[in-house]
Amino acid sequence: MESSTIKLLYANSGGRCALCKVVVILSREDGTEYHTSEIAHIRGKRPKALRHDSTITDDEIDDISNLFVLCPTCHTMVDKNQTDYPVERLVQLKHNHEDWVRNQLDRETSDGFQVDIQDCIHIEENDIFVHHIDLKMSNNTTTTMRIDDISLFDDMGRKLEFVSRGQASATPRTKFELRGGEEIPWDCFFKFISEEEMETRELAIVIRRRGKQDFRKTITSMLVSKGKFPSGVYFTTIDML
Repeated sequence: MESSTIKLLYANSGGRCALCKVVVILSREDGTEYHTSEIAHIRGKRPKALRHDSTITDDEIDDISNLFVLCPTCHTMVDKNQTDYPVERLVQLKHNHEDWVRNQLDRETSDGFQVDIQDCIHIEENDIFVHHIDLKMSNNTTTTMRIDDISLFDDMGRKLEFVSRGQASATPRTKFELRGGEEIPWDCFFKFISEEEMETRELAIVIRRRGKQDFRKTITSMLVSKGKFPSGVYFTTIDML
């Protein structure tokens, strides 16, 4: 496996596991980095490996199209469960994750307002989908910006209402000042009912800033296991956009 392939693979993965989205590139106290990840083959490399395909060459086995980054837990799960993780599903999961990474990196406006998506995931419980969004807002200028409202919409255009979570506090904040050079963490939960389970779901966030253009961004939420999902309170649907 060529080093250039490995570098590009990690760049495309955003330094996260393609399944659970956990960060796999970490920093030590001295500033050096290390990883807790494993490079997985979609079509198994060894003849006795799951999903091995004897019709493709060794070069194709180690091609970036047949590789993705996983944490050790997800790698073990995938390698022991061909029923739930056939080749076709793993290829789609790889593409979905790389699209998700590219979408998260499209984050800064021309006037210095930046939104970094830390997490956008969901689980399914009895036909109710519970979502969690965790983000960071930054003001990369020297002047104060005023946030007048933060709204979220599901893929049906329905606006979602806060219950009691925002900026990790009991009282949600959707209106505040963001001073020059300041960063503010902000997270939320919400839910909606659907008859269809989806690996990915498109959401939208709209941040209204006083005297400036609204910040609008499409966010891709990824389905995860319950063990990977944080606890907390939810949003509820209230009206249509």
